[in-house]
Amino acid sequence: MLNIRGTTIHLTRADTAFIKITPKNKDGTDYRIQSGDRLVFRIKQNVNDMRVVCEKDIDPTTCILTLNPEDTVFCRNDKDYRWEAELITASGYHFTFIEDAIFHIGVELEVHRNG
Repeated sequence: MLNIRGTTIHLTRADTAFIKITPKNKDGTDYRIQSGDRLVFRIKQNVNDMRVVCEKDIDPTTCILTLNPEDTVFCRNDKDYRWEAELITASGYHFTFIEDAIFHIGVELEVHRNG
């Protein structure tokens, strides 16, 4: 099950999800993706942990992040993680446009062989 409120994402562990994540300009308008730009999504255990639990590119043409079961199968049930989204421009500038948001992994009762 996927539930999004603001920047808080609730997802059942090992579910598939399609999430629209659009970068914004400082004035709140949608950023216009340029050729060579890259959008990156990351989940970390907490804000002080440098280890990344999951890192995926967001499709720059649609701004859709696709999470597959293997992206969250190793996460713990009923746990809050932190997520961020970053724009890396074609010229190499980095702009985190969503930072330190809650990513809650919901309880999954199914057992996965690799989880």
